Amino acid sequence: MKKLSYYKLLAVLTIINIVVLVVRDLIAPNGSPDLNFLCHNLFLGFTPLLIAWILKVFSGRVGMLIIIAGSFLWLIFYPNAPYMVTDTIHINDTTTIRIDTQYYQIKKPVLVPVGSITEIHGQASKINSNIAIYDSLVIFLFAILSMFYGFFSLKVMLQIWDKFFGKSLAYIAAVLSIILSGLGIYIGRMANLRLNSTDIFTEPKVVFQAIMGCLIPVSANEATYIMIILFSLIQFSFLMMMRDIEET
Repeated sequence: MKKLSYYKLLAVLTIINIVVLVVRDLIAPNGSPDLNFLCHNLFLGFTPLLIAWILKVFSGRVGMLIIIAGSFLWLIFYPNAPYMVTDTIHINDTTTIRIDTQYYQIKKPVLVPVGSITEIHGQASKINSNIAIYDSLVIFLFAILSMFYGFFSLKVMLQIWDKFFGKSLAYIAAVLSIILSGLGIYIGRMANLRLNSTDIFTEPKVVFQAIMGCLIPVSANEATYIMIILFSLIQFSFLMMMRDIEET
């Protein structure tokens, strides 16, 4: 039986995710969070796979310097793929409460102490109780798909590195890529710097200073190293689960 191309499978899953988001937009009540930013983030997550695919297609016709340059370009965009996992933070952009039999969604909730009680302030709108669950599933689906974009692109890059540099250097490059992507995710989300991959071309000095500020001194940046380890472990786990997947 002929194997289904993994590229085709990812294409089908991408279409399904977009359809799910469109359906969500159609059924979501007024005042619901706008989740269309997920398409932009998913495209960024797809970019490293596109770069890896192009490098693989032309790997037989280009020299080592082009492969090295392409690998650095891939590495710059690779963190965008696992980064989408942190988009689950947007689930907390709203909170849902129940009054009698009606559910209300409160956008950007703020807790305000009033005497011995705490009130929730924010813009409230009536909702179907299932919409909050639907939103969580949509964000989760996009995040998982983006992660698979990244991990599959890493498998493709492993094949390219193995061809040009040997298996040992290929695995070293993969491990370093995963660790550096953990740093990239932390800088992009946790450090509140909101830097993008393209900033390394437009504002290299700012990016370098941000990296140094997150790493040095170590005693003042323990959270950076903890998050790098956690994100790296997550990626290693997924990569091990994908180790037997073929792309053809």
